[in-house]
Amino acid sequence: TNFPPQQGGEMTFHYTVATGSDVDAATLGPDTGASVATPFIGVTTPLGASSTTDFPDRASFVRADHPGIEVSHLAPSHSGGDLTVFLVSHADVVTETTVQLTHLPVASAQSGTFLETELVDVVLEDGTVRVTLAPGEMKTLVLKILR
Repeated sequence: TNFPPQQGGEMTFHYTVATGSDVDAATLGPDTGASVATPFIGVTTPLGASSTTDFPDRASFVRADHPGIEVSHLAPSHSGGDLTVFLVSHADVVTETTVQLTHLPVASAQSGTFLETELVDVVLEDGTVRVTLAPGEMKTLVLKILR
C-alpha cells in the first residue's frame, strides 16, 4: 500500500492463501486455510533506489518449487539480514527445493536453523536459491536486500 508509516493508525486486510498456481484464490473466500489460522502481519522491507515499485496485481513473492516444502512465514531478520523466510518440510524424505525470490532485489542469502543460527552462504542465481531440508525440518533463508 502507499500508507505512510508516520501517519499511524490501524488498517484491516482480508486475504486468502492458496497453494498452486492453478487455484483461483478469489473463489475461495476470506475464511480459508491460513487466512483463518494465521493472522496477516505486515513486514517492512527496505527497497533500494534501484528497485521497481511496479508490481503486478497478483504474483508470488517467495515460492518453493517442491510441493512438500512450505514457506510458512516471513519476518524481519534477527541475525543481521533484512528479511527471513521460514521453510518447513512436510516431505517424508530429504528434499531439495528451489526457492524463487521474485519482486525483491536480493543481494545475498544464507541458510540456517529456524533460530537463524549456523548460517551458511547459499548461491543466489537469477533470484533463486537451492535448499535441502530433512523430513520435518524447519530452516530459514536470511536475505540481504540490494540497496
